[in-house]
Amino acid sequence: MIMRRAKLNSAFIPPHTGKTTEGTEKNTEMYDANKINKDTFYYKVNIKAPEDAFELISAALFEHGSTGMEEKEDELIAYFSEKTEEKKITDIIKSVESVLKRAEISGSIDYNINRLPIKDWGENWKKSIKPIRVGKKLIILAPWHRYNGKRLRIVIEPGMAFGTGYHATTRICLERLEVASDAEMKSFLDIGTGSGILAIAAKKLGFKDVVATDIDPIAIEVAEKNIKNNEAGHIDLLLTDTHELKGTFSFVAVNITAEAIKYRIDDILRFCNKKAVLTGILKEQGNNIIQLLKTKGIKHSEIIRKDEWIGILFNKR
Repeated sequence: MIMRRAKLNSAFIPPHTGKTTEGTEKNTEMYDANKINKDTFYYKVNIKAPEDAFELISAALFEHGSTGMEEKEDELIAYFSEKTEEKKITDIIKSVESVLKRAEISGSIDYNINRLPIKDWGENWKKSIKPIRVGKKLIILAPWHRYNGKRLRIVIEPGMAFGTGYHATTRICLERLEVASDAEMKSFLDIGTGSGILAIAAKKLGFKDVVATDIDPIAIEVAEKNIKNNEAGHIDLLLTDTHELKGTFSFVAVNITAEAIKYRIDDILRFCNKKAVLTGILKEQGNNIIQLLKTKGIKHSEIIRKDEWIGILFNKR
């Protein structure tokens, strides 16, 4: 998978448990507050696992019925509705362990399952989602926010695909995109578009030609909806991987994972004729990507740091 995302596929969504502050992102949370039903309890599963396994675990748990996920600094928290039996949750965790073994990811999974009563969390959850000001020009809003200021509005429904603006890697890309727009770059490629937030921002910042790609059909559906809701204009939205894509672009943003970047590095460099930003990279993974770029002829790059993540910005020429 390119992106860190999954479909929220149940009527139950658990409470928001962390405090979110504007412009910061320690925890990644994926909920849909509009789908809370009359269940009387839910399951909260705290999972300790190797950090490089978080993406695979999240995807597998969503595929097996998890209704929400929090990614904290040292653990994952998964939620299941009362419709999922506790024994099934245990079986799901065991199946995830086998997935990690096949992916050759070392380390064990420790977990505990708690059954908790449901309260009316919908409005409290909405109140926890704050507008995010990014750079000098952008503001990221949820549909229920009201804003009459001068910043360019990007409205994203939290929960359905990666890219709500809260994650550090999304903000790295948005900030570099704004700088690139000031340099009058005209064309933009978004690899692993997720919610479509970067492509929408590019159009609002004045990029003429914008292409957004993903290999996840759910992400494409979500991005299409967000593009329409934001009245962003024409964006070429493609369900494709990089080897099937043609063309060159003045600015390329790649917010996926370090391993996915390595696999696609030749394609990424082929698309870029001026600048690119690569992120979705943990701090400890950065040097490997920089060394890889050097072997491809990219001798100079800039490191952007946010939380435990980095972005790598480079000039193609």
